[in-house]
Formats: sequence, C-alpha cells, structure tokens
Amino acid sequence: MYMDVDTVEPKEQTHLVIKIKNKYTWVEWHCHLRHMSINRLKKIYEMDIVSGMRITDSLQDIECEACIQAKLTWLPCESVSM
Repeated sequence: MYMDVDTVEPKEQTHLVIKIKNKYTWVEWHCHLRHMSINRLKKIYEMDIVSGMRITDSLQDIECEACIQAKLTWLPCESVSM
C-alpha cells in the first residue's frame, strides 16, 4: 500500500493505525514504514497520519544500510580477449 502524502489534506480523516508499544527512533520508523524517505516521514509525523506516532530522537538524516545498498550500481565487467 502506497500513500501519496503530498495529496493528503490535513483536514481529511486519513490515519494509519499501528499498534505501538514503545517510542521509536526515526531510523526505526523508516524501517517500519518500508524505508520511506525522511521528508515523507516528517510529513506523516507533522500531519498526524499515523495515530500515536511517537519518536525518541531528534530529526536526523537516515543512514540506512539497506537503502544505500539498494542504490548501488554495478560496473560492467571488462571483456577479456582470448
């Protein structure tokens, strides 16, 4: 399920409910919400789209190893003449 948070109006009653036991960091929310960008996470938090979204740390840049690896590209192998 993808939600375009750019088109969601704050007055709409659109909420995503996730059972929360504890507060999570920005990185943990990033992973819980399928590696969403920090800009979209910030919008979701500010618009209160996720009911009960609580965060333990200050807003920061996310350095997610899975996202970094997903953006890597392979260089073509050199051809070997025989």
